[in-house]
Amino acid sequence: MLPSRLPFLAAALCAVAFTDSAPARLGETREQCAVRYGQAVAEVPALLESATGTAYQKGDIRIRIEFLDGKAAFISFSRRGLRAEERQTLLELNAGPLVWNPPGEFLGRMCWTAAGNAQEEARHASAYQAVETNYLDLASDAWAKAMKAQQAVQFAIKPRPAAPDGTVVPGTPAPATPAATGKLEGF
Repeated sequence: MLPSRLPFLAAALCAVAFTDSAPARLGETREQCAVRYGQAVAEVPALLESATGTAYQKGDIRIRIEFLDGKAAFISFSRRGLRAEERQTLLELNAGPLVWNPPGEFLGRMCWTAAGNAQEEARHASAYQAVETNYLDLASDAWAKAMKAQQAVQFAIKPRPAAPDGTVVPGTPAPATPAATGKLEGF
């Protein structure tokens, strides 16, 4: 009888371990995040150019947050061995009043979307593993749209090698730019 209760007990313990008084994590201010996760351990580069990045450590979970307009817009939870039930708890805690759609797979990641409504913007999440560390990334719709626009601009300004038929080869790095050798004339 006891082994059948272990999954429920583990899920309940995870819920207690991650439960706090505030209902949502995305959208919190830097001060609210400091109360929730403790003193920041480092300022880190943000993926989104218009955001600022901060890292926290709570227990053995590393939390990397990007703040956009003073609010947590991207949160990455990482730990070696982050379990599926812990990931589910973190998803639920960050859904706010929204509901995550069933996950789909995209480029080796499990992905979720919580459709927005009149009061709340949509939220996005993805889970993946890299070098024995498990990640759960959560993003506000504003952050996701800004990141998509930023990547589109970066892609447009960085030349990519072309295939023999003239098409750009996806995923190839931009070639190194040779050093300038002469004066620009006629500009």
